Amino acid sequence: MRFKTFTAATIAEAMKLVSQSLGEEAVIVATDKGPQGKGVRVTAAVENIHFELPHIPEHDVPSPQSEDPYDVILSYLERHGTPAHLANKLLRAATAIPTTNPKLALASAFDRFFTFLNITHKDNPKPLMFVGPPGTGKTIAVAKVVARAVMDHEPVRVITTDNLKAGGIEQLSFLTSIMGLDLSAVKSPAGLLKAVFDDPLEKGLIIVDTNAVNPYAKDELNVLHEYIDAIGADPILVLPAGGDTGETTDIASAFQAIGVDKILITRVDVTRRLGSVLTAVEQTKMHFTEISISPLIALGLTAITPVSLSRLVLSDPSQLINKAFNNNTK
Repeated sequence: MRFKTFTAATIAEAMKLVSQSLGEEAVIVATDKGPQGKGVRVTAAVENIHFELPHIPEHDVPSPQSEDPYDVILSYLERHGTPAHLANKLLRAATAIPTTNPKLALASAFDRFFTFLNITHKDNPKPLMFVGPPGTGKTIAVAKVVARAVMDHEPVRVITTDNLKAGGIEQLSFLTSIMGLDLSAVKSPAGLLKAVFDDPLEKGLIIVDTNAVNPYAKDELNVLHEYIDAIGADPILVLPAGGDTGETTDIASAFQAIGVDKILITRVDVTRRLGSVLTAVEQTKMHFTEISISPLIALGLTAITPVSLSRLVLSDPSQLINKAFNNNTK
């Protein structure tokens, strides 16, 4: 993220400078009085998005000249099934930004209340462990992270504890073999510890796939917690969009209770409502990481940023994802 500070006589002039210098993707981080209390000072940031989602089509979001941008935001939040308390919270934060661009205003609100992290080991050398309930697309998400490391010529090892699901090991083994990697399978936390530290990877990424866990079964959560603690892993919850808001929040809370604080969203290409995900992250204070926009491993994952999340919410997600898919497969 690149930061820049602008000083002007009025907030409107400062916003114009932000737009001219950093473009429409800029997110307002802070506003303050100018030097010696005169004028205003605005600090803005622009993100380097790994995978650029297309701009919101004109017909998706009403023109700011013809409709109040905050009415636009509220309308789309409601369309996504966002509970009233969260929609009002985001709207209040959005109205604090003097702009006629609804995407910019909502991005600023997201930047205030949510945190966004990339899945990387460069600043965090811990093994990455992917966890979640059944049927969330966890194994495909693991394969996408592995594929990205291979394409970046980064050393990577893959380990699985998924010895319960029929064909679980075989599916991941097939995917890793295509990428020229061996898959290590373990059956206990002690086995995982041995696999990681008996043959340590000095530089590179260790990725661990796990058994699907029933979030309402304490014994299963306790076993997963033992796997996490055994190697000091950095766990990432894989959760699909479009679910029931209460159920999604309960599931996220169950995994948060055993130390999971990051979330990766799947099935964004087959849902039109993101309210359940927004609510789950807001309630648990988890960090957004990335989204999966396609079941195709070659398309990889997309980093979630305040701007890209705002773009998804202020649109029909399926239209944006289809356009992104077409643009990146030409």
